[in-house]
Amino acid sequence: MFFSFVINTGVLITAKISVQAAADAAAYAGAATQARQLNAISYLNYDMRRQYKKFVYRYAFVGNVAASSFPNTGGEIAGKYGYPKSVYLSSNIGSLTSVPIKVPVVCMPITASAEVNQNCSSLNLPSSTSNIASSFSNGILTMTTAAFLEGVAKIEEMQQGLCANNGSINLFVLTEWLMRGDISPSAISSTLDSMSIKLNQAEKDKLKNNITILVQGLGLYPRNIINLMRIETLEKFLNAPAKKDVQKDTIDTLEHSSIDAEVSERTIQSFKSALSNLNNEVIPHNSVIMQELQNSNQITINPVKASFNAYVQYINGATAGNDTICNSKIIPFAAKSTPVGVVKASTTPVHYAVKIKAKAHLLFLPIRDGIELEAVAAAKPFGSRIGPAGLSESDFVENIQPGSVNGDPVNDCHDQSVKCNVPNLKVTDTETFYSQSYLKSLAAIGVENNSYNFKGMSNAMAPQPHEVGHYNIIPPPVDDMKFEFIPYGTNKDSNIYRFYAPIFTGAGNPTQKISAFMDEVFGLTQVSGTGSFGIDMMALKSTLQSQLINYVTGPMNSGQATSEHGETTTFAAIELPMAPAPSPGPIVTANPNNFWLTRSEEVISSWAPAFVRHSSGNDFKPRFGYSVKFVAMHDVLGSGMQATDDDLENVSH
Repeated sequence: MFFSFVINTGVLITAKISVQAAADAAAYAGAATQARQLNAISYLNYDMRRQYKKFVYRYAFVGNVAASSFPNTGGEIAGKYGYPKSVYLSSNIGSLTSVPIKVPVVCMPITASAEVNQNCSSLNLPSSTSNIASSFSNGILTMTTAAFLEGVAKIEEMQQGLCANNGSINLFVLTEWLMRGDISPSAISSTLDSMSIKLNQAEKDKLKNNITILVQGLGLYPRNIINLMRIETLEKFLNAPAKKDVQKDTIDTLEHSSIDAEVSERTIQSFKSALSNLNNEVIPHNSVIMQELQNSNQITINPVKASFNAYVQYINGATAGNDTICNSKIIPFAAKSTPVGVVKASTTPVHYAVKIKAKAHLLFLPIRDGIELEAVAAAKPFGSRIGPAGLSESDFVENIQPGSVNGDPVNDCHDQSVKCNVPNLKVTDTETFYSQSYLKSLAAIGVENNSYNFKGMSNAMAPQPHEVGHYNIIPPPVDDMKFEFIPYGTNKDSNIYRFYAPIFTGAGNPTQKISAFMDEVFGLTQVSGTGSFGIDMMALKSTLQSQLINYVTGPMNSGQATSEHGETTTFAAIELPMAPAPSPGPIVTANPNNFWLTRSEEVISSWAPAFVRHSSGNDFKPRFGYSVKFVAMHDVLGSGMQATDDDLENVSH
């Protein structure tokens, strides 16, 4: 009996240790799943900011680069570029006035190049026919002069047509930057063909090619709507209700259901990790029962949406006494409820806890079912962030009242939903995208082959000093930063990072969600008709909605090459923020940082020891993203777990 007691005691202690190890492994695996989901949310959140930076770069830089003064003159607001336009006054046709508009105005020359163009530098042009005719007293014209004026009038009519075309192109480019939902080049070509552009075929083909380059990729709305839908799915995963009485048969059933398997990944990984630590001969796996102890409100994520005016130079059509031609008007396009990021609203940290019950069979103990053992464990993701804690619309817009042209305000800002907001972002604590020093640094990078292929985009989208410490930024895949890198295709040097972030798997209907986004952006009560631009806004809504639904349910669902970067409904595919690595940015006088950052150690925003010991000494090893650590059950209770949970009542804390 004494021998049996000693043996059983040893086996029982070993079994108890095994059950506790199983609980520890289960808690760690569940928290590790949470950590990966939080990392995916943080990657998508930063990509939403990058997509917004891409739009602001296009709007503030690309859309204005054709102005003759850009970006060296016209500063009007504390170091910001004033975006001036030249205006010829009808009262004195020789009088040219420079008007500071103070906000970017999209104007892309129809000459199909990025060269300085008078159509974009000026809001109107003097009428030669009117000027010449007025120089003759009593309107007396010779036959020769009359014939000459008739020829000039025809030239001016052609010029007026080109200006009208230019206005249409300006609006088309802006709406594509905002709302392009079809990345097929043929869609751009067919749209341009439907516009009455007065160019010969060769010029049209060149224009199509350059516009296609200019608007490549999804627009701001579609791209960030897709990112936001992925984030909302991951939020649903994190808040999946705790499962009770989980057994091996439960897991087998979950794994055979694709939707349940994805939503229940945390539970599946946790239970399987527990079983891997248990000897089936001593503790039969079919006797193991796991209780998840977490509550169902682990995290609350709220979308951050920005409403702003995007200004475009559009042909006015009317002339003032026929003294000027190409009379353009600057019109605000109200972009409402643009998804630009997410913010964590809940104050309690994400955590995971389990209780494992199992029956141990002892060698000399005459109990058929064995002795029931129990263990609890808790763990949580830690050490990173999904984004700034206080993120709001004000971080993405600036309130700027535009200037006036001939006494008429460009925008009286009467629409309270957008106010005088314009899209803008801080680059450093003192510089923004509108700062002359920043615009000059982008201009110094140049334009490739004097075309619309701007080399500064990767720099403008790269990490910036104002973001460091606030976002979880994926560093470049270089030797000093090792991480799980899933290349796109077979090229290991690809700048595309792919990771699991499904769209509404078991969390809703993507078609309905897209429709809800469109209703918020365009409104439910707006009647069909034309706005200031002469376009049907309801038709635009319908087109964008159908394009986005087709993109999500079509190419993405099938994994066709027509999806951006080869993304699918299951896997997100985003550009690495620092690849291809941009050239180092200029040193900012007021801040010892560059405008854009190029080294991994400059962007680390996670907890990490300052040095890592290795065989040759100490070295700096930066990290990024969430890690996992065990926590005491007492700490879990203090972090928001409900103390009324029956499974916790008898646990010693």
